[in-house]
Amino acid sequence: MIKRENISFLSNGVLIKGWLFSPSGKGPFPGVVMAHGWAAVKELFLPEYAELFVRQGFAVIVFDHRNFGKSEGHPRQEINPYEQIEGYRNAISYLETVPSVDKNRIGVWGTSYSGAHALLLGVLDPRVKCIVSQCPTISGSRNIKLRFPGDKLNELYRRLQEDRVNRMNGHAPSMVPFIPGLDLTSEGPAIDADKIVGNDAEKWFLTMVRWRLENWRNETTLKSLEYYEGYEPGDSVKSIRSAPVLMVLGNNDTFTPTEDAISAFESIKVPKKLVMVDGGHFDLYGPLRAEIAPQMSDWFHRYL
Repeated sequence: MIKRENISFLSNGVLIKGWLFSPSGKGPFPGVVMAHGWAAVKELFLPEYAELFVRQGFAVIVFDHRNFGKSEGHPRQEINPYEQIEGYRNAISYLETVPSVDKNRIGVWGTSYSGAHALLLGVLDPRVKCIVSQCPTISGSRNIKLRFPGDKLNELYRRLQEDRVNRMNGHAPSMVPFIPGLDLTSEGPAIDADKIVGNDAEKWFLTMVRWRLENWRNETTLKSLEYYEGYEPGDSVKSIRSAPVLMVLGNNDTFTPTEDAISAFESIKVPKKLVMVDGGHFDLYGPLRAEIAPQMSDWFHRYL
């Protein structure tokens, strides 16, 4: 039987909220800390991963990043990767206080933007004993150029400069949609549609039952893109201390490009394994989850 309880902990003065999933029994259990990527919240298929890990004997924390979902923090919807990494580190500290958890056997799991965080945690935090990184962001600067080609990039820089001046003068931060034009006014599917959507974020959201999106907002602060462009986790993965790394990639991921992740993987010097599956970025949350999650669980078992 899986037990799920609401938890909260402080991270740099902000109350972070999440769930603790626990197996039956007294333990001590190895632990895993999980959070979502970019502007996503914990309800977007993380419980499905967590419950699979719990059935294999792990205690799992799933939490919303600061400024998102149920967690507190302002500006709302602002994505600061360094604050998100602090959130992970404080979630690890919380997990260390759980009596049924073995604090010497804690791993981290991340996906997309947080897939990069998971890798950097292996550099920054010696408590991390095992890493699973799914379709990680490797270079914010390269990804920005891919998503804002040509004149669009110059327009982005203009808007960022304008927003900075406005915020200096006391105005609210500018907001941008994650998916322009996304319409979620309909009731949506009766059950989650488990189908291939590739790299199309809009199609991915439209396949979800609507309760998953109750705490999600289709926007981020414009400043989040400034943080994103300056985030270069690929430069640091060669410095991962000792935590073995499982990297899981879709072979057709253009959202967090597969070739960048492979290049970063090749520079990792600790024990490592690459799992490549046939699909795009968002397929790893849906139809490919059943294929990859057991391999993640096996990795945690091997090293925790």
